[in-house]
Amino acid sequence: MTPRERFAAHVDWVPTTKGCIEWVGYRNKEGYGRFGVNKKLVLAHRFAWMLEHGTIAKGKRVLHSCDNPSCVNVAHLHVGSHRQNMAEMVARGRQRGAIGESHGRCKLTDAQVLELRALHAAGVRREELRVRFNVSKTWVRCIVTNQWRKSATGT
Repeated sequence: MTPRERFAAHVDWVPTTKGCIEWVGYRNKEGYGRFGVNKKLVLAHRFAWMLEHGTIAKGKRVLHSCDNPSCVNVAHLHVGSHRQNMAEMVARGRQRGAIGESHGRCKLTDAQVLELRALHAAGVRREELRVRFNVSKTWVRCIVTNQWRKSATGT
């Protein structure tokens, strides 16, 4: 099997609602896909870029416009420098220390967090909140116990 065929076997080709084509093979702790080629591990999104566009200049990065580390959709990828990557991270609120809605991977708005907490205080069960807000049990527990998700306004 060619590297291209092996790569394709680890991709969910059905786009997400945001148009991402996601890597479903091994991912590192940051969520980036890893793929073995010629006895070396490469990042899956870099390999996707190389399949489509060829080599990547030394010192250059393959950046995601979608902020989804598992996305290998070449339409969501572009080549840039480390400096560009850091500037995009800050502009999109993904840097360490971003809180509440300003965090780039935020699942709920500050208003939704307040609503979830109010419903919980009014006696709505956590399972119903999980379904209503489409988040995990862990998210609900941590939000209602104030372990996670403090907004920029302290909520």
